[in-house]
Amino acid sequence: MYIARVYSYIQEKDVRQALEQTRPDRAEELVMTVAEEWIKRGEKRGEKRGQKRGSHQTATKTLLRQIERKFGAEAKEASRARVERAALGELEMWLDRILDAERIEDVFAED
Repeated sequence: MYIARVYSYIQEKDVRQALEQTRPDRAEELVMTVAEEWIKRGEKRGEKRGQKRGSHQTATKTLLRQIERKFGAEAKEASRARVERAALGELEMWLDRILDAERIEDVFAED
């Protein structure tokens, strides 16, 4: 339903009341259509959040593993907090940098 897609702030009770006044013969059916639209929208948002969270977790795990392999367990533990709180973009940049880094400091160097 167009209204459900465009006006996300509208609540079910408002939709139900409006439909009962204008289309009492189809109010319940139309409310269910609106509810289905809201459910689909929520599922899409949830999927996007899940994908983003999964990408972040994978990048974090991969970078920590690479740090340990290249610079040792101490460097990994010393870097863990910074890596775990980093944004995905930072993690991706560091994943690129570690390939050429000679020291752990080179991975996290400010540009």
